[in-house]
Amino acid sequence: MAASSEDLDTQLLALVGSEGGVADSMDVCAGLGMEHQALVGALKSLEAEAYVAMTPINKESWQLTEEALSYVAKGSPEKQLVLWLPEEGATDAELEGVWGKEFVAIAKGKCMKNKWIARDKATGKYTKQVCARMRALRAALGGTDWQTQ
Repeated sequence: MAASSEDLDTQLLALVGSEGGVADSMDVCAGLGMEHQALVGALKSLEAEAYVAMTPINKESWQLTEEALSYVAKGSPEKQLVLWLPEEGATDAELEGVWGKEFVAIAKGKCMKNKWIARDKATGKYTKQVCARMRALRAALGGTDWQTQ
């Protein structure tokens, strides 16, 4: 059951009184287990009645999207494509059958631009073209051989 606004006001006034103030409302939210907007609303009510004085603090934070989290877990689309690509190569239809048209368009474009894959005009298949220099650059940057990841 949610606390009433009077209960929350009492809690907040007790907290401010015992600690001499609150440096960061986000810390209070974590301690009380509540949404920040609800806390801000309660604090603004107390401020309107001159029980507390507030100074806004703006903080910038970043949160990864679901897509970015998948790249963290699985690697970028181009890495996934190159690691998956069989030695004998694969056609557009085979790539799209496994990865989907949108994914292939993104991954294939970047791989082609970086010359990590090439299309054999005779067979229509894409094959790996990652050179030893790329592996050496990766190792020089402190990474492992990305083909084994």
